[in-house]
Amino acid sequence: MGLIRLVTPHLCVDTVLDLGAGRLRDLGLDTLLLDVDCTLKRYRQPQLDAEIGAWIAGLRAAGFKLCLLSNGGRRRIRRFAGQIGIPAVCRACKPLPFGCHRAIRKLQAVRQ
Repeated sequence: MGLIRLVTPHLCVDTVLDLGAGRLRDLGLDTLLLDVDCTLKRYRQPQLDAEIGAWIAGLRAAGFKLCLLSNGGRRRIRRFAGQIGIPAVCRACKPLPFGCHRAIRKLQAVRQ
């Protein structure tokens, strides 16, 4: 797999809210690695918006495995992860794959 393929999005959406459980299942997914800043919340925002929290709760209830994957510092990201009850991989060095591999192992997920 070429480097360009690794760092090129395969699906673009305006918001994570566009990725409901049904759509994710149609895509053959059961695991999500979620960025924090500017994906789940604004950088300095201390907590999630209610609709993002409801989206996460819905995915968890539907059996999806979720992990935060962030280049952010351990203290800030782990504190946020604890607030929402999702495991996290900090200092992930994205777009390199090492953090993704750690998250997949943490969730005991299968790479596709």
